[in-house]
Amino acid sequence: MSNKLNTLSAMWLLIVFITAGCNDSTPSEPVEDTISFSNDVLPIFQQHGCSSCHGGEAGLFVTTVQGLLTGGDNGPAVIPGDSENSLLIQKLSPEPPFGGRMPLGGTPVPESQQTIIKEWIDEGAKDN
Repeated sequence: MSNKLNTLSAMWLLIVFITAGCNDSTPSEPVEDTISFSNDVLPIFQQHGCSSCHGGEAGLFVTTVQGLLTGGDNGPAVIPGDSENSLLIQKLSPEPPFGGRMPLGGTPVPESQQTIIKEWIDEGAKDN
């Protein structure tokens, strides 16, 4: 009887531990996906021909993060953490603060791709 009782007790404890783990109501931490300059942003610039004009045009280089942070004749193109006030985003908008909408004479960058650029800037415009 004692052996049977020990076996039942062990099984009961096992069930309690297993179900305790299953009923854990603590939410799991979401996995953060960060936008990559080299994998996500630069290909957008390349697709729309930005680097053909802004590989130094008006002092602006869009092919590197440092080039965007340094900017050109009109100041920094990107303000890390602040897409709304970044010239790059303003120049992609239908009514930029000066000059024409970029890419000049080309098809506007779709909103979905602008969102990627905005998120990258708002995440700190990392060189990743």
